[in-house]
Amino acid sequence: MRRMVFALACLALTLFAAPAALAGGWAVTTLDALPSPLHAGETYPVGYTIRQHGQTPYVGANSAIELRSPSGELSRFKGVPAGAAGHYIAEVRFDAPGEWQWSVDQSPFEPQPLGTIGIESGATEASVVPTGVVAAPVPGAIQMAALVLAAAGVGLFGRRVVSGSRRAE
Repeated sequence: MRRMVFALACLALTLFAAPAALAGGWAVTTLDALPSPLHAGETYPVGYTIRQHGQTPYVGANSAIELRSPSGELSRFKGVPAGAAGHYIAEVRFDAPGEWQWSVDQSPFEPQPLGTIGIESGATEASVVPTGVVAAPVPGAIQMAALVLAAAGVGLFGRRVVSGSRRAE
């Protein structure tokens, strides 16, 4: 009887701990193909998809593309849902030529840097230099490792209790 109660307690602990450990706080944004060429002073639709845990398209984000100009000014262009689930489009404008830093606000998730993009005046093409295209899914990996370690600890503890109760019988 004692073993049955212990086994049920271990199962309940594992079932209740798993969702909390895996309830994620990270997402990955992937950009659609950028229009080409990009010119300073023009507005472009930038499409992107937000995936929670890098897998499931996330609907309902309060999202935006954020640009930091070469002079340091910050601009924000709200993303609106468009097309498939988790897909958004922001109408983005680069006001001046130069190297721009940009990121996507994936609220409720952390912002994701998109790197730098070089914008030139005139009819030349922009060059994209990715410097941080994928948000590091470290929080999810840490949570998964904690879950695995907790399950192993419960298993080892259970084995010790069960083997100890056999000796007492």
